[in-house]
Amino acid sequence: MQIINILILAQLLFSCGATGKIGDDKCKTEVDTLTGQTVYTYVDERPEYPGGNSAIIKFFAENYKYPKQEQFQATFQLEFIVNEHGKIVAPRIKGKQQEQLTEAEKEAIRILEIMPEWEPGKCNNKKVPVKVFFPLKF
Repeated sequence: MQIINILILAQLLFSCGATGKIGDDKCKTEVDTLTGQTVYTYVDERPEYPGGNSAIIKFFAENYKYPKQEQFQATFQLEFIVNEHGKIVAPRIKGKQQEQLTEAEKEAIRILEIMPEWEPGKCNNKKVPVKVFFPLKF
């Protein structure tokens, strides 16, 4: 039952992410606070996980092992960069420092770190690093 909830809720949330195609082909950038690198927040073509949203959710559901902790945590605000080679870099929990992470959040980051490469995002037909937000609810 828990996996079904992950699949349904995460798919809905991920499809509403901050990165995506915008009509006027104007890409937007910012300096990432963790890496100091310029990353894109809006692109002509957003990064794509092999197999699409359902495949990323399936990968997460199959690999996530919920750790024992005092309180059940049902919401995660995942944030990461898909670089120009499709590799996930700088995975984190939005708004939290490493020392503030719960065991459940550390496990979510572990899953991001073992993910296969994505198809990189593009701006003006050039592969670029893109910041991705992935809110997830159990």
